Amino acid sequence: MRFLHNYFLVLLMLISIFSFGQEEKTKDEKQETKKPKHEVRIIMENFMGRTDVYTNNQVWYSSNFSNPGTYEYYNNRFKYGLGYNLNFNKIGIRTKVFYNSYNETYFDRTKQENNSNAQMLRGSVGVNYRKNFEKVTLFFGVDVSYFKIDLEQIQYSTNLASYPDIHQFTNYNGIGIEPLIGLNYFFSKHFSFSSEIRFIRDVYKGNTLITYENYSGFNTPDYEIDFEGNYSNLGPKGSISLNVHF
Repeated sequence: MRFLHNYFLVLLMLISIFSFGQEEKTKDEKQETKKPKHEVRIIMENFMGRTDVYTNNQVWYSSNFSNPGTYEYYNNRFKYGLGYNLNFNKIGIRTKVFYNSYNETYFDRTKQENNSNAQMLRGSVGVNYRKNFEKVTLFFGVDVSYFKIDLEQIQYSTNLASYPDIHQFTNYNGIGIEPLIGLNYFFSKHFSFSSEIRFIRDVYKGNTLITYENYSGFNTPDYEIDFEGNYSNLGPKGSISLNVHF
């Protein structure tokens, strides 16, 4: 993920620099505040967030396991996606989708190996009100989103005579509502940079199944639980969108 993080940052910088060399505006064009209707967005979010594998271990393993904590951990991870806006003079219709996967191997304080594999999907549709100026557009509105997280985690025991391997499968499904405010800065008529902040309110349901394998001791029954919860956050922790208008 670190490579993809850096790749998208470089891509955004290169296209932004390139956009400076586009067509020069005439005086009449500078006075025109009406913008093109169609907008395609390349989006990065939570690039200022930190990934702490110790925290990852604590929020899911053994008595430290927390479904809300695990959800919060993955929801705040770095992610990238695509969006499309249909913009009228003052009202805009927004859509975006994120699909990201995370694969990690780490060791806890007892030197036990932990593998984590997660897939996250989040899609949204919304509306916003737009105030256009010469190079800047201010907007505020609301998104309604659907999200899904599928998570598999395995802890390999260093002593099978005393402790089993632990397999944990967790899934989350839910909906969210996200009031937002942001701005677009136009480098030229067809290229802009934007950033936004949202108040995220998610409600979710899920299921966790824990199984024990490769254990030479007593049989340990599987453990399964259904859960539900909610989450509120002001975020993301860093938002960059490079936009093409036509």
